[in-house]
Parts: sequence; C-alpha cells; structure tokens
Amino acid sequence: NESREHVFTCLTSNSYAGKEYSKAQDVTVVVGYPVEWRNGTWPVVETKEKESAVLMCEFSGTPTPAVTWKRNGVALPIVKADGTFNHVVQSDGALLISPVETGDDTMFTCTGTNGFNSVSMEIQVLVAGAVVDAVLYSTLSIGLIFLLCLIILIMIILYKRSKRRKKVDIAVSVNGTDPVYANEKALEKLKKEEEERKRAAEKAARLAREKEERERAEKELQEKLEEQRRKEEEILKQEEEARRILEEERLKKEAAEMARLEEEERLRKEAEEKERLEKELAERLRLEAEKKARLEEEERLRKEAEEKARLEEEERLRLEAEEKARLEEEERLRLEAEEKARLEEEERLRLEAEEKAKLEEEERLRKEAEEKARLEEEERLRLEAEEEARLEEEERLRKEAEEKARLEEEERLRLEAEERARLEEEERLRKEAEERARLEEEERIRREAEEAELRRLEEERRIQEEEERIVELQRRELEERLRREEQERIAREQYEENMEAERRAAEKEAARVAAAKALEEETCLARAKEEAATRRQIDTHKRNQELADREFEAAKAAEIEAESSVQNSKSDRELEIANRMRDGALQRAQRATINKDLADATIQRDVKKLKPMISKAEKKRVSGTENYLLQAKKLYEQLQAATQLKGATFDRRIADIEAAIHAIKKGGFETLLAVELLEAQVLLKKLQRIQRAALEVQKLSQQTIAILKSYNRPPDVVVQVMRSVFLLLGNKPSQLATWPDIVIQLNKIGKDNTKRRIQTCTPEDIEYTHAKKVELILVKYDEELVFDTTQALGVFYNWAECIADERLALPEVLTEKHKSSGLFGAARPPPLPEGGMVSSGTPPATGKKKKQKEKKEEKPKNGKKKVKVAAIAAGLRPGADKNMPPPPKFLHAD
Repeated sequence: NESREHVFTCLTSNSYAGKEYSKAQDVTVVVGYPVEWRNGTWPVVETKEKESAVLMCEFSGTPTPAVTWKRNGVALPIVKADGTFNHVVQSDGALLISPVETGDDTMFTCTGTNGFNSVSMEIQVLVAGAVVDAVLYSTLSIGLIFLLCLIILIMIILYKRSKRRKKVDIAVSVNGTDPVYANEKALEKLKKEEEERKRAAEKAARLAREKEERERAEKELQEKLEEQRRKEEEILKQEEEARRILEEERLKKEAAEMARLEEEERLRKEAEEKERLEKELAERLRLEAEKKARLEEEERLRKEAEEKARLEEEERLRLEAEEKARLEEEERLRLEAEEKARLEEEERLRLEAEEKAKLEEEERLRKEAEEKARLEEEERLRLEAEEEARLEEEERLRKEAEEKARLEEEERLRLEAEERARLEEEERLRKEAEERARLEEEERIRREAEEAELRRLEEERRIQEEEERIVELQRRELEERLRREEQERIAREQYEENMEAERRAAEKEAARVAAAKALEEETCLARAKEEAATRRQIDTHKRNQELADREFEAAKAAEIEAESSVQNSKSDRELEIANRMRDGALQRAQRATINKDLADATIQRDVKKLKPMISKAEKKRVSGTENYLLQAKKLYEQLQAATQLKGATFDRRIADIEAAIHAIKKGGFETLLAVELLEAQVLLKKLQRIQRAALEVQKLSQQTIAILKSYNRPPDVVVQVMRSVFLLLGNKPSQLATWPDIVIQLNKIGKDNTKRRIQTCTPEDIEYTHAKKVELILVKYDEELVFDTTQALGVFYNWAECIADERLALPEVLTEKHKSSGLFGAARPPPLPEGGMVSSGTPPATGKKKKQKEKKEEKPKNGKKKVKVAAIAAGLRPGADKNMPPPPKFLHAD
C-alpha cells in the first residue's frame, strides 16, 4: 500500500453589478492505510552460539509503522548487569542478535503500529546446542559416566586380583601347597577377567558406533531442515508474485471502472440535451397551435375576406413548414457534427490512454530493477502527475461545458429576438390586411345592400352553416390531436420511468456484483493467508513432534541403560550411582512422555485429546514441558474460537458474533481463521445495517406516522413503499390492494403493531417471492425523492431496502433448514470458559431471577426432573462432556 494525496478543488462563482466573481479553494486529502506484514524472516531461524543473527520484519502502511521487538513477552533490548546488551533494533526494523546465547533459543515477537492498527509476527529461534545438542550432550554424559564406572570397576578387580595372588603365594609358602594348582586357578581367573575386559571394550565400541549413527542422523536432520527452509523461501516468493499480480489486476479494474463512469456521465448529458430540445420543440408547437386557433377564429368573423385570409394563412404555414424543416436540417447537421467530433475525441482519448498505459508498463518494468525506496518515491510522483493531468482534463471539460452553455444561451436569445421581430411583422401585415378588408367590405355592402338583400340573407345563412360545420370539424380534430398528444406524453413518461428503473436496477446489480467480486478477492487472499499460516503452524507442530519423538526415544534408551546398570551393580556405591542415574532417566522419560503426548494431540488437532493432555500436563507441572503445553493451549483456544464463531454466524446474533470476533482477536487468531473472520465481519455489517434501520423505525413518533395516514389520495411513491413494507412483514397482496387497506394495517395495535412486527422481523422469515417483488418496486424510486416526501416514508423505505437485499442474498437451502429445524433465532448457550477462553452469549441469571429459574427447573409440573430436555436446551447431547463447546444446532436438531 502506498500513500496517496488527493487534491479537491471547491470553485464558487456569482455575478454582481454586471461583473463575474469567482474563487477557488484547494483541499488536500491524504489517504492512510492500516499496517500489513510485507516481508521478513521465516518464522523458524536456526543459528549457533557465539555467532550473529539478524531477524527481518518489514511492515507496510501509512503512516510508516513503528517496529518493536519482544522476547517471551519482554520488550527488547535488555540491558545486562555489566551495562551491555546483545539485542539491537536497527533503523529498518530488523533485530540484530550479537552474540547469540543459549537464552535466545525461544520465541521472538515483532509488532508494527501506525495509529490505525497493529500487527504482530512470531519468529522461533533455534540455537544449536540448546535443543538438539542438549540430547547429544546428555547422551554423551551418560556414556562417559558409564565408561568411568567401568574403568573404576576394572581397577578394583585388578587390585583384588593382585591382593589375592599375594595371599596365594603366602599360603603356598606356608602350607606347602602345589604351586601349579594355584597357578591354574589364577590363570582361570585371569581368563575370566580378560573376557570381561573384551566385553567392556565391545560395549564401548558399540556405544561409539551408536554415537556416530546419532551424529549422522542429526546431520541428515539439519540437511532436511535446510531443504525445507529453501522450499519455504520459494513459496514466499510465489506468494509475493501472486500478490503483485492481484495488485495489477485491481489497478486495471479501477481504470476500467473510471472509463465506465465517464461514459455514463457523457450519456447522461446527451440525454439531458435531447430532453431540453424536445421541450423547446413542444413549446414552439404549442405556441403555433394557439396562434393558428386565433387566426382561424378571426377568419370566421371576417366573412368576405375568407378566401384571401385562407390563402395568406396557407402561405404562412408553408413558410413556417419550410423554416421548421430548415431548422431541423440544421439541427440534424449540427448533431451529426457534434457526434463526429465526440467520436474523434473518444478515439483520441483512447489512443492516448493506450499510449499512456504502454509507457506506464515500460516504466514499471524499468523501475522493478531499482531499489524499493526509489520505486515508492517514483510511484508517488507518477500518481501525482496523473492526478494533475486528471484535474487539468476536468478543468478543460468544465470550461468547454461553460463555453457551450454560453453559446447555446446566445443562440436562444438570437432566436427569440428573430421570433419577436417576425411576429411583429406578421401583426403589422395582419392589421393592414384587416383594414383593407374592412374598407372593401363596407364598399361592397353599401353597393349590394339595395340590390340583393334576400340573396345576402340566404348567402349569410349558408355561410353560417358552413362555418359551424368547419368549426365543429376543427374542434373534433383539435380534441383528437390533444388526446393523441396526451397519450404520447403518458407513454413517454412511462417509458422514461421504466428506463430509469432499469438503469437503477442495472447500477444496483453492478454494485452488487462488484461487491461480490471484491469480497471473493478478499476471501481468496484471506484463504491464502490462512492456508500459509496453517501450513506454518502444522510444520512447527511436526518439527515439535519429531523433537519430542527423538527426546522420547533417547529417554527410553537412557532408562533401559540405567535399569541395566542397577541390575548389574555389585557394590553399594555402584548401586547408589545407578539409582541416581535411573531417577534422572525416569524424570526425563516422564517429561519426554508428556511432551510426546502433547505433540501427538497437537498434530492430530483433536479437541477431545487436547483437553485431557493439557489437564494432565498442568496437573503434573513437569519442568521442560512449557513450550509444548503453550502450543497445545494455543491450538485448543484456536479450535474453541473457531467453533464459537461458526455457532454465532449460524445463529446470526450480533452480540454473539461480536463476542466471537473479539475472542479471535484477543487470542491472536486473525490469520489462522482469516476466512471465517472475514465472513463473520461481512455478516455482522449486514446485520448491523438492518438493526440500525429497524431502530430508526422504532424512533418514529406517532405524529410522524400520522402524516402518512392523513393522505386521502397519496402519491404513488407512498402507496408503493408502504405496500412493500407490509409485503415483507408477511401480508398477502390481496390485503394491500388499496390505500385504505394499507391504512388499516398501519392502524393495528398490540402484537400486530407495525413497529413491533418490524422489530421482530428477520430476513429468514420473508418469502423469496415477496423480497424479489419489493426489489422491483423500490428500484423505481430514488432515495432522495422518498425522503423529500416525508421522513417516515424514507425510514420505512430504508428498512425495506436493507432487509429485502439481505433476504435475496441468503441461500435458499439455509433458510429452509432454519425453518424446518425450528431453532432459528433461539439463544445458543456459549461454550464453558476453559483455559482462559472468552465465551459469548447471554449472561447467566443472577439474584432472584436465578433462584426462580433454578426452582422452576427443579420442580416441573409433572414432578420429574427433565434432565434430557435440559441438556438439549443447553446445546448438549445427553451424556456428552459439558466442558466441550456445543455443536451447531443443525447437527442435533432432531
């Protein structure tokens, strides 16, 4: 993760007294990142005494993490009595141990902290001569003691033989015994002694061969450990490469998402421009229709100038049609030119983006060969340059949009001025025509008044009938045209609403898919970390098991040899030494047995075997078993925490999930249970979101809800949102057909009160078809529009959207299993606290309530103790171990 600085510019402008004023303010936002372990020494380091060792531990994050070291929980460096220290924390966070001592054969912990979080890593240091050489040293010590005892025994035998020889010589000289016979006895004794010496020499040779074999086995073990370390380094390199590839994929996806957003913004602007042009055209058509009606009304009043006015009107309409066709042709050409320019601009931007991407790829390949610090600095500069280029591009687009708006405004003003001039000219011509027609009509009437009064009356009657017929036809045509326009308007509005709903649904689906992909990537990364951590843990357990097996075999061999020495002892001194050796061998055998049992239980990862082994080791408290006991306790706590987290996520209770997550973090199992922890955190966020929405509903006052009930003819958004709420609460669609039916549901009290039903509603109680129907209804409305209607409607909308989304995200099999088992929502008892485990769940009852509860359990109605029922209610099978954590409910639902 790299630090990124983003500069946001706030631009304000207004006009005063004919002048434009503007001001800009830049705000720099620095994005920080939490601490992550990036690179370091493999968790097992082997070294020798009196040599130097360096433990690497690198963290990434913003701000730069501070690195601290601890040895067995004690902060380093530790100052010795003479004022010196052999642990030095270097500037890059590495720990230098010089010289290495026997006490350094332990666990070291490095911690990185930067204000956001802290991450710790453990490194096991193995000092040659502290673990493996200790066994060899004890074996050699036993062999040397045995050889020393053998030499002393031989010397005692030789001394007794020489003393006995003197006694025989004295007896021969005194009693006159045959010296030949005495010499034969002495020779026999010498032969026996020689045979004993040969057997001792063979035994010493056998011990030397066994020592060589042990040394050869230790050498082979060291080679295997070295080979394993090389393999682990290769695995680390592969993981680093996979992480780098994932980062590149993420950057590519971000670039594609940015391009998609820009394309959507462009389409939105084009749609707005098209809508504005359609509105202007409709307004122009309306004005023309009004003018046409007015002219036709004047034509009816001016009977004698009908033909002339009709011709003038036709000529005007023809000119207007030509003008309209010309304007449409100009508009079409302009739109085509703009579309062509836009396509050329998009092609240019695409080519520039491709060229830029190619240059960036070359730059990245070149920079990979340089130092890490220079890479980070150059990446930061490149990001700043990209940000500046993006800001410059946005500024250029904004200026172009302002220039375009200004030109459009000038064009509109020019068209309005031309329209006004044309209307004034038409009005003047109309008045002149009316004046001429009036004078001609008066002259004609005066000439024809005396000659054709009857004909005029008949003609006027005919004209009147014709005019009435024409007016009736025109009225019908106008009504038909208005009806068609109204239908087209309604169809167009419906189409726009459907398109908007489809767009929102597509955006919501895209956001859901993107969130699912991001969650899948996080899950894959967490699974990789968990597998790596589990593999390292299992490897450590295997190494411990091998050490325990070797220690156990060595202890057994020493015990057998000590027992043999006790049986072969001939004097009290020898017997005392042999007994001491046997006591030490028995103590070592006991320690080796406990360590071997703990290592076997740890490698099997079985809770049932771990618990008695841990209890046995804690009860005996044998020195030398602390490391194996600590690892066994750690694994037992990890398995307990995993079981607790699975049960909490199955029950979907916020308090249990939070307690389980807290237990995992407190125990330091974030990496070993990374996948389960990530899934639990995602589920917790969803449940908290639904809980917050339900709490917002509970906070609504009766006055706020009364605003909804007061509608006689509510808007469509009110009806649809409230219908969606009651569909999710389990009402049938037939019960919500009209607004009065919905108001009836709102007015219910008691257990059918709306707030109470919402408080007890869970996603698993909702039918999938109802949730899908609600999603299709709510996607048509914008959240801001809903909140602008009434606050209560917005709160109900938020709750319905949250719980419908969660219901659609639930697997159908899981919901059916919960419903069929009848155990969903029941409080699952927490595991009993064992070995420092943190448990979650409902706290135990205290005081008077506890006594009443115990009394009720002791005295049921039928007078019998229901032990089996109580065990099942506590999450245990009858006869099961109460110290074990309860299994998930679906495992014992029957």
